[in-house]
Amino acid sequence: MVRPQTAATSSIKDETRILNKLKYLEKIEQRIEEDLEAFVNRRGDKAKDEKKGIAVSKEMLLECSQCDKLEEISTIILRDKQISVFDQPLAGSKGHFKIDDLINLECIYASHNLIKDIYGIC
Repeated sequence: MVRPQTAATSSIKDETRILNKLKYLEKIEQRIEEDLEAFVNRRGDKAKDEKKGIAVSKEMLLECSQCDKLEEISTIILRDKQISVFDQPLAGSKGHFKIDDLINLECIYASHNLIKDIYGIC
């Protein structure tokens, strides 16, 4: 009777085949990483990462909306303001406001900024 080929009783042929496949997969992984790095460099993401943006402030919102109170703002144009963070600033910080004060806000135009996510205003 022949014993089944298990991991404990594998042959040198099987081990060699597995090692060759692992080397092949490692080469594929290395090529993917190189291609991804070349793609990112071509897109210019590194240049975008170097740019530092600013956070939205109460003053900025009032200035751009031409309103006197945050509650009055229904539409706001914040185009090309170098904004990277659109979230409620920490209490006590400069430009502090409450997102809840933007109760009538229906539309935000914020193109040409450095915003990476809008989780803060969702």
